[in-house]
Amino acid sequence: MTFAAWLRRTNEIMVKSYSVTLQDLGAHEDERLKAAWERGETPLEYVAWFGEKYDLIHIDAGRGVLTPIE
Repeated sequence: MTFAAWLRRTNEIMVKSYSVTLQDLGAHEDERLKAAWERGETPLEYVAWFGEKYDLIHIDAGRGVLTPIE
């Protein structure tokens, strides 16, 4: 997967998971994105890490359900 495709998919998962874009979070130009891609992290793994690191509330959390989004 190209970095551009990885970035698009990561952004899609971020929107579905947390209802924010990478740009909303100021992360769209973050070098950590490129580093994560280069390490072979999946978009889902990156979003999960980001959400945990910054204590974001998953969209489904209010319903008591945390569903993985692929």
